[in-house]
Amino acid sequence: MPEYFNISFILKKTKVQPKVLFQFLDKKYEISEGKKTSKYFGGRSIIVFKSISEKTDFIEVCVNIPNQLFFKNYFNEDEDVERITNLVNDCFLNFSEVQYALCSYEINAYLIGKVNSLNQINFNFLEKFPISYFKENEIIVRKINHKAQNIFKY
Repeated sequence: MPEYFNISFILKKTKVQPKVLFQFLDKKYEISEGKKTSKYFGGRSIIVFKSISEKTDFIEVCVNIPNQLFFKNYFNEDEDVERITNLVNDCFLNFSEVQYALCSYEINAYLIGKVNSLNQINFNFLEKFPISYFKENEIIVRKINHKAQNIFKY
C-alpha cells in the first residue's frame, strides 16, 4: 500500500457545502470525490474525501496523493511542489471559505482531529505540519517546517 501525501483544505462551515469546491476541482483539475486517476498529478490514483463533524465549525476536504516524493536539493524548483501550490492558491482565490491548507504524510487526520474550532488553529498548531498554507493580510503564505515531519526522501 502506498504512502499518501495529504492536502487538507480547512473550510469555514457555511451554507455552501463542499459540493461547490468538488465541482470546481473536478472541472479545473479533474479531481473528484472518491478514488480517481488524476492527469493533474501525473496519472496517479488519488483519493479525495470530505470530513464533516457536528462537533466542529469547519469542514475538511482532503486530497491524498500516493507515492509523492520531495527532494531536499531542489524542493523550491520541484514541479510537484509548484503543482500543489497552484492548486492550493486557486482554491484560496476562488473560495473565501478556505481558511487553511495543511499538508503532511498521513498525519493530517490525527492532528486535525485534535481541534474543534477554527480559533484553535494558530501558529503553534500550524507548526505541527511540514507544509501549511494560510492567508495573512489577503496574501497566501506557504510555510515550510522541516522539523514537523521529514518530508524529504533524499
